[in-house]
Amino acid sequence: MADPLSTAAATAQFIGQSIKIGLLCKRIYDKVQGGPKELQGWRDELEGLQDIVERVQRSPELKADRKIGDVIQNCTAVGNDLGAIFDHLTLDPTVDSIGWRTWKAIGGLAREPEIRDLFARLERLKGTLALQVDLVNSPSNQKRKQGLQLTEVAENVRDIKSTIQPGTEEERCLRELFVTDPTSDRDAIITAKGDRTAGTCEWIMSTDEYKAWGRSQPGLLWISGPPGKGKTFISIFLTQNLETDVVRSGSTLIYFFCDNQTSTRNTATNILRGLMYQLIQQHNQLLSLVLQQWKVQQDNLFKDNAFESLWRIFDAMLSSLGDTPIFAVLDALDECNETSLTQLLHKLNSIFGSHKRGRHRLSIVILSRRHPTCLPEALSAFPHVQIDDKLHDIELYIVERVRQIGVKKDIIGLPLLHHIEGVFRERSGRTFLWVSLMAADLEKKLVTELESSLESLPRGLDAVYGRILAQIRPDHEEPVAELLSWIALAHRWLSVAELCEAMRIQPTRHLSREQVCMGYIEACGHFLQCVDLSDAAEQAAGRLQQRSVRFVHQSAQDFLLREPPYPGTERFSVDEERGHVKITTRLIHYLDEGCLGGCLDKSDVAEYTSTSSFPLTHYAIWFWMDHMCKLRKKATVELVYNNPNFFAKKSRVRNSWFKETHGEDETLGSELSILHIASHQGIYYLAEHLLQKRGSFKLMSSEINKRCVDGDGYTPLLLACENGHERIVTLLLNHGADPRISTKDEDETGDTSLKIAIRNGQLAVFKVLATTKHGLKLIRRQTTSPESDNSNLLVLAALYGFEDGCNMLIDTYGYDVDAMDSDHDTPLMKAIQFGHLDTAVRLIKQHNARVDEHRLLESACQVSANRVTSAISTVLDLCHVNINCFDDKGNTFLFKSVSQCCTRPSSLLTTIENFLSRGYDLSKTNNEGQTLVHALFNLGSTITEAPGPGPILALLLGSGIVNINGRDDSGQTALHVFTGLLGGIYRGLGEDEGLRCATRIVTQVLDFGADRSITDSDGCTALELGLRLGYGLSRSERMFPGKRTAARRFRSNICWVLENYATVPIEPTVVPLTWSINEDDEIVW
Repeated sequence: MADPLSTAAATAQFIGQSIKIGLLCKRIYDKVQGGPKELQGWRDELEGLQDIVERVQRSPELKADRKIGDVIQNCTAVGNDLGAIFDHLTLDPTVDSIGWRTWKAIGGLAREPEIRDLFARLERLKGTLALQVDLVNSPSNQKRKQGLQLTEVAENVRDIKSTIQPGTEEERCLRELFVTDPTSDRDAIITAKGDRTAGTCEWIMSTDEYKAWGRSQPGLLWISGPPGKGKTFISIFLTQNLETDVVRSGSTLIYFFCDNQTSTRNTATNILRGLMYQLIQQHNQLLSLVLQQWKVQQDNLFKDNAFESLWRIFDAMLSSLGDTPIFAVLDALDECNETSLTQLLHKLNSIFGSHKRGRHRLSIVILSRRHPTCLPEALSAFPHVQIDDKLHDIELYIVERVRQIGVKKDIIGLPLLHHIEGVFRERSGRTFLWVSLMAADLEKKLVTELESSLESLPRGLDAVYGRILAQIRPDHEEPVAELLSWIALAHRWLSVAELCEAMRIQPTRHLSREQVCMGYIEACGHFLQCVDLSDAAEQAAGRLQQRSVRFVHQSAQDFLLREPPYPGTERFSVDEERGHVKITTRLIHYLDEGCLGGCLDKSDVAEYTSTSSFPLTHYAIWFWMDHMCKLRKKATVELVYNNPNFFAKKSRVRNSWFKETHGEDETLGSELSILHIASHQGIYYLAEHLLQKRGSFKLMSSEINKRCVDGDGYTPLLLACENGHERIVTLLLNHGADPRISTKDEDETGDTSLKIAIRNGQLAVFKVLATTKHGLKLIRRQTTSPESDNSNLLVLAALYGFEDGCNMLIDTYGYDVDAMDSDHDTPLMKAIQFGHLDTAVRLIKQHNARVDEHRLLESACQVSANRVTSAISTVLDLCHVNINCFDDKGNTFLFKSVSQCCTRPSSLLTTIENFLSRGYDLSKTNNEGQTLVHALFNLGSTITEAPGPGPILALLLGSGIVNINGRDDSGQTALHVFTGLLGGIYRGLGEDEGLRCATRIVTQVLDFGADRSITDSDGCTALELGLRLGYGLSRSERMFPGKRTAARRFRSNICWVLENYATVPIEPTVVPLTWSINEDDEIVW
């Protein structure tokens, strides 16, 4: 075990060693060819670990922790091993920026497995160290420190998390996409409910509907039934059975198990995230479809109001997989939030419509009850299996459970066992849950008690629940009723500690409050169950597992909420309105009791009750507004008047809450008014009360249009539009909200309410805005005198793939389908550029969008790398475009797009070969006699990005059609053209990075046989053009001698390379197009 002194020494040693290793990583990354592509990432990881170690070094308390000391000593040992390896790499410290070595030559390749292993160990140690620091700083470790210290703990946790964001953009995007693991969810259900009885569920596969579903793709099958009929077991059976078929047939299987009180499993957005994550796991190339949008929206892409954006990506995934059969199972869809469920059902209907059926091979099974009504309304047209009267499975289950009772009680073969079986058949109501609960009861009885117990068995599930509640002691009725109300109305399952805090349970002389609470829970018998929550990180930190309290089945919650109540259970019946008022009031009071300051992110499920002094903190902060949204007008007004501190115009508590939940969201600023909050969270009656109250005080309409402090200047209307709250949008407009006001932006253009509605795919919100005077005026201005700017709503709708929006704007409001933005892109071009091929098809077929052959092909080349082929095919096949068409300068589409290939060579072979197979002519020249090789250096700065033009040159020259020394009408070769880019490279990248980049490109071109002696029509070689190179400096910059010297040095060095680089040119005619490009995006020579 490390002591504080040795910890201090180890931290100092590690910091020094990590700085040294980091510098060596940078040097190798900059100066050595063929090194691991992870070098930069390893360096970032090392700096993150160094930050944590430095934090330990500054904190006496952390330095004193022996476990932290042990981890740091391990880090130091691994760092020393890495340092020793890097010290022995033969990297000449005198090599300058134009001298190049290879990873193999310096000895790195031989030691690479060892280097990778050591960096992996450092990453694991970083996670352990961060966790241990978190534990030492946690409130449970410092009970005596409350109030302001909780804020410091939360900041420490956030800081630590920000330092441990390893990996590439792809890895971070995938982590943010992840919401739940359906396989683990399925396993948890099996653990809780037991294994499937042999022979049950198998009947479903013999139904005509299921057989037809399995044969025809795409297709949708709906399986419905009342509570307790075994629908979830059928889902489990189908997923397990389909898993076997998928392995055999090469198909794809995805599934999702909904749960109405698990926040990660009860919304349409999270269902999509779960399905998309599974698709990406099985088809890695699909990640690029998410990544393209995530780079723009970041974590906003995965919020509940981003359903439309996620659906477009999901739809694109289905299209991208083309002929790959995809089987999907959605269990308990009725437990999805009804509003988002309606959205999901609408989209599912659309993808099985006639115009989309041929684009994917998705076959989906939905299992649910027949309530809410949106389910039968949306699914009645599809094949339907009802399981109400399927006796076979329940018979098998009864026989098996009775047999188990017989074995346990040693009554096999006795008449009593047959009697039990008969009673079960008679009273179970053919419900699996009834059989399970009553069998569990009988197993606790003595053999002599079985016969009398059978006489009192209730008939049906409701009678079971009624009997449980009737047996609760009178002195427990009030706390049990409150307990059941909290559990029935909560938006997620609550832990025992949270329930103690919510109900203000007090300990007795000999029992803790948790034990008192458990007594109330146990009094509910089979009504409730406790489930242990465990998490790998929690176990690693040595924390106690938390126990969540939940209903044994969804039907138990339904029983409490039924109207009218079941006879004899009125005192336990849950009045939703009163219940939500009590819960909202308790949560708001709780926020005022000092809990703010130690809250974690909403996604930190494992940390729900980590703040031992305030275990209800997480729930209070993140869910008070959800409960308030359930209140009607009268209850809302009473709540506001009864909580004046929180709903005052200026509120310390409300500001603290806002900073906890939105502190890192710069778009919303530092604080919001109550009206902003109501509009943002969708609390309709709160917004209505505030607006009516303001009317009585005759406040100016400017109050309604007030921007939030700092941030992007959102008004209440903009916030309501951003989050899709249609009713609040209507309310605000009726009270004078101005739809012309836009958010603030760097270029001061911002987003108006109409643009936000289009961007987020909020059709209903847009329709409301479009009926206003100002909304109609804006639309008329765009339709009567369209301007070439980026505010055109139709262009925006196409850019985001909002098909319904495009249809409405064209058909209802008369938008020109060929309108252009400031880039002269039409809606059709924008749809293709951003990969929304369905939208493009709709614009052409339904709205007769004009086809500019050349521009469309250029647009198709701008989509994500793995979709270029499908985009080009769509343009060629749908529009009958000539792949060799050209613009007024004679350039084919590849003349502009070829330089983009430098940034994504790993996808290049397939793309180019596809173009050639479709008849593309590599020999084409433009009006100036330039070939594609000239165009590679003529357009864009992308050739400066790693790995440079080498891969695309290999492909072009390998055809034998294009010549590296081909001359244009002015006699210039590609090498001449490149020297003309050097000034731009210097200006854009600076001296060091510019020289490194330019050297790489020059050497690659010379390696392919570029002839330095060729002169252009003015008699100049490429070297002579380089010597004439301007400094790339402005007039004011040329006044500074230092800048002139740097520019001269850059010119001198690159011309030295151009003149003296020695190579044996590759014969281009023997370079096959099938040369491979390895995973590091390098050509395998």
